[in-house]
Amino acid sequence: MSRILRDTTQGSMSHQSSFPDLVPAHVPAPASDGFETECFDAEAVRARFGIDPAKHCWAEVASGAPLYSQLIAYFGTQGEQPQSFAPKVGMQRLSDLEELVGTATKTKTVALRCGLGLFQLRHAFADGREVVIKALHQRRGPIVGGRCGPGTWENLVVFVEGAENRGALQAFLEHVVNAETEDTPNTYSIYRWHVESEYWRHASTKTSRHIDSVVLPTETKDKVIGDLDAFLSKESFQFYNKHGIPYKRSYLFHGVPGAGKTSLLTAIAGKYRRNLCIMQPTDPRITDDALAEAIKEAPSRSIIVLEDIDALFDKNRDTKNSKMNISFSGLLNALDGVSNPDGQIFVLTTNFRENLDSALIRNGRVDLHVHFSHATAEQIEKLFLQFYPEEPALAQPFREAVQQQLGERPVNMAAMQHFFIRQMRTPARDVTTAVHIILDDLNEKDAEASTRQEKRDGGGGKAEDTAETAAEVASAAQAAAAPAASNVVHVHVHTVAQPAGSSGR
Repeated sequence: MSRILRDTTQGSMSHQSSFPDLVPAHVPAPASDGFETECFDAEAVRARFGIDPAKHCWAEVASGAPLYSQLIAYFGTQGEQPQSFAPKVGMQRLSDLEELVGTATKTKTVALRCGLGLFQLRHAFADGREVVIKALHQRRGPIVGGRCGPGTWENLVVFVEGAENRGALQAFLEHVVNAETEDTPNTYSIYRWHVESEYWRHASTKTSRHIDSVVLPTETKDKVIGDLDAFLSKESFQFYNKHGIPYKRSYLFHGVPGAGKTSLLTAIAGKYRRNLCIMQPTDPRITDDALAEAIKEAPSRSIIVLEDIDALFDKNRDTKNSKMNISFSGLLNALDGVSNPDGQIFVLTTNFRENLDSALIRNGRVDLHVHFSHATAEQIEKLFLQFYPEEPALAQPFREAVQQQLGERPVNMAAMQHFFIRQMRTPARDVTTAVHIILDDLNEKDAEASTRQEKRDGGGGKAEDTAETAAEVASAAQAAAAPAASNVVHVHVHTVAQPAGSSGR
């Protein structure tokens, strides 16, 4: 250890060692300028590591770049006989099941990333070529103060032999970027609009159910998937651009509650690797400008969901919520915005399409209307097979037992799924004898709704009970008006432009 003392009498630097057996440190000459033109010391790299800069090309990756963490992890595990490591403490990764039910205790783990120094590995390309990759992990400059305390500048310089070998360097870095990329086609991210800060906040990442697990009438599902496949194609994109049509697609999911709107929506998000962006336009803090900005700033590859769109305006375009600050024209302008990014997908949901103004769902603003009905005979059998795939012969007897038990009474898919969840430990051969539980549940819900209606009529009901009862009464009226045992799927298609490759629209 040495100390550097200034000789004030001579105006020069002198060295005084604290320990007589140690050689005083070399004092570098002051820099002639305040910047650097190279990301490494060429002379030191040539003398110590044998790397001639004139015969190499290289890439500098700063410590703050996302690629930096990937590279030091990659060289820490793939490098040839590495000796210098920087340990990183993490937590053991558990399966989704272990996380949810708590069957395992998390333990801490240590990953050895590459430390300071030179690392080397051989990388083989698909065509059989092999190159030697060298990476210099270094710390440069003095210790400086920052927001999180003292710190130093670190970087990683990746060398490839051959000054003209830029393509090999780029290909290697692309390999590292994609080396740990997981194929997760059945996951999707949920974003919610943060009204106060006006940005899309990532809420969660969910595992999507497979599209085949969504039990809908075949015609309904095929129509939606076929339309999306046609829209999300190179030919459709070129068609829209050629004819000057905004490249977007809008869907209206309408029908009875609990019929599968949300299930189909989440399955689509997973199948097409789309984000779900959900917002509540009824929030009094959302204005016309804020709504337009939210749609324009939505993350790429998003499905923008406006749920219960009928709760905003009535058929006369009057607001249903006096505190709401968006106008009907503001809603239309946001959906049609000329500055909206290409490729956006909108999904509007409602239980009562008849309450919507025709201008909101006209051709070009809503391209495909999809009706969700009460459970059909086809759906009841398919749902049985979802839970008991090993007993296909029992699907039809089960459906017949349900129809006999319910008679003319309709049932939605949510109630049917609830029944199977309650019977999860019941063998397939016995589940048919328990279908009376479905009717018992429906009767119980009707009794609860009737009680709330009586309270409302007597003036003793709460506001939320009144709203809920009104919705249930309206839903019941809609169900009563529908054919009792209908197996017909209503799919209404309105198009302004036919995507290439689609038909029958």
